[in-house]
Amino acid sequence: MRQASPQARAVGEVIRRRRRSLGLTLVQVAAVTGLSHPFLSQLERGRTRGSMRSLFLVAEALHTSQQALLAEATPDVELPVDDDGGSARLLAEVPGQFALTEFRLLPREFGQFFRHEHAEMLYVAAGVVEVELPAGRSVLRARDVLEWGGGVPHRWRGAGPGESVVLVTHTFGRIVG
Repeated sequence: MRQASPQARAVGEVIRRRRRSLGLTLVQVAAVTGLSHPFLSQLERGRTRGSMRSLFLVAEALHTSQQALLAEATPDVELPVDDDGGSARLLAEVPGQFALTEFRLLPREFGQFFRHEHAEMLYVAAGVVEVELPAGRSVLRARDVLEWGGGVPHRWRGAGPGESVVLVTHTFGRIVG
């Protein structure tokens, strides 16, 4: 058996604690997410890292966000994500209002579409990113911004020759200033 990383163990512990606090079994979470029971067990024990897609599905099933899971598990730590060889790090969060996450992406193919209730804004800090929305694809470069409302299917990927850095803001409700 391979040794679990401290970050993977921390994320797994947060997921398990959240699942149990909601009175859910692994089988119930598997049914809601479409992920396998064995995968979820490995994830909770820190023996595997979830992709951003699988963390999204688990967070939705646990009535929270990926950002909240990552922030509780690994504050101020870059968390490697398996789906693109990049990393994600929560930079700031006001619970119930917004979350700001930094993603470091390597060039890759598009994954599946995401759809959630939160409005999203993507800012490219470095590199090239391609975003696909129902209206079409956009290629963004450093200092470009794109935003879309909740419920809009979307996906994005690193598209340049090297690493791309993006800041993604999710709004969870009306921000009061």
